[in-house]
Amino acid sequence: MRPEFQAKLEGTSDSEIGFWQYKSLLQAGEQGISAISKVHETLGGVANIGVLREDGEFLIYAAHPENRVYTFGLGKLKMVSTALHSHDDFLFQAIFPEARSIELLPLHTVLTL
Repeated sequence: MRPEFQAKLEGTSDSEIGFWQYKSLLQAGEQGISAISKVHETLGGVANIGVLREDGEFLIYAAHPENRVYTFGLGKLKMVSTALHSHDDFLFQAIFPEARSIELLPLHTVLTL
């Protein structure tokens, strides 16, 4: 993938390659959910991927088995967070103790907010 986007790259991060691939897929007519899945499929690995689109829609692809993605409510807000590489409920005990409606996003799932 790197050679395909080499002229556009400013650094060496795989995240930057993922960005350019995602943008390329959208320009080719791919829909956001499908595009984010294809980026992960192509790059491989176990990363979670988040995209905030210019229309305000947020997509998150959950794929890291050691850093799971949760959705939850906090007041009137719908929140999304990773587990911060914690295998217990630290996220909700220490950071978001008032969270409600906590749900674990299944691996290899795209959530749209």
